[in-house]
Amino acid sequence: MGENIFERNDYYLNNMSYMFNHNYIKARKYIGICNNYNLGKIMLFGSKSLDLINHYSIKKFNEQNFKAGSTIIIKNKKLISEVFVYKLSALRYIIACENLSKIHNFFMKAKRKFPLTTISDVTNKYCIFSFHGNEANNFFKEINYNHLFKINHQNYYYYNLIVNKKDEFITLEQFKKNNFIPISIETKNIFLYNNNVLTHMEKIKKGLQKYVFNFVSNYQNLNTLKNKHLKKDIYIRQFELQENFLIFKGNYIYNSKGKKSGIIHCSYRIPNKRNPYIICIMWKNRDEKIATLRKGKKDILLKQFQFY
Repeated sequence: MGENIFERNDYYLNNMSYMFNHNYIKARKYIGICNNYNLGKIMLFGSKSLDLINHYSIKKFNEQNFKAGSTIIIKNKKLISEVFVYKLSALRYIIACENLSKIHNFFMKAKRKFPLTTISDVTNKYCIFSFHGNEANNFFKEINYNHLFKINHQNYYYYNLIVNKKDEFITLEQFKKNNFIPISIETKNIFLYNNNVLTHMEKIKKGLQKYVFNFVSNYQNLNTLKNKHLKKDIYIRQFELQENFLIFKGNYIYNSKGKKSGIIHCSYRIPNKRNPYIICIMWKNRDEKIATLRKGKKDILLKQFQFY
């Protein structure tokens, strides 16, 4: 494809993702409920289950006050995956992830150091609902239920509910009767992007991963991966394209001097907005107010949407 990395599309064709996001505005004003069927679930059982998780997690969970959270699993400073950890009891923990086979195999090998821990795939036993929207916190904050969790996902807080798989349909119907808005995973991702969350970290180029770890650890007030010798100080920035093009991840962002100042991590669309949005990993030492994206010899201006 060479430099020809964009394709101009018909407005309606290029906005097909709108079909997936048509409930976003309704959900944002009230509460959207998403069935996270894409997540695999692994059960860790035993007195050393949390020790096993903490051994490979950049975030160390305290057994006394921990209930749920997101973290990155690493080994020898190499990314394995981002996961969600839920405490069902003192002996039972669920790890939810998108890369089920990879994470299951990883912990099966890792448990050799923690032989008292039992690991099993419970994807077909449990399902996880997540709730997003302006009224979600007001609705759930007074509810005390063992399987309702408030998750801190890269400093974006939202609620998750774990239910038995056989109760999946009846649970969704009950929330719909209370005027909750069913949303797709694509729509849920818009809530994540608009709250500064980097998704699919395993797809970040290996040369950038350690800088992203450092950014995330600092963002969560962690010290695990701090390294004063890191050459690149990165942050995340959100842009809106000033033209309607199909975007490919991995393409570079340029500053006004023509130097690479960042890389596209992902793109997405918002209902009622014609042009796409992009999430970029930027290096601070080359940041300027003006940023462009190249299509052949043409520079496309990017409008800064949000700084975080």
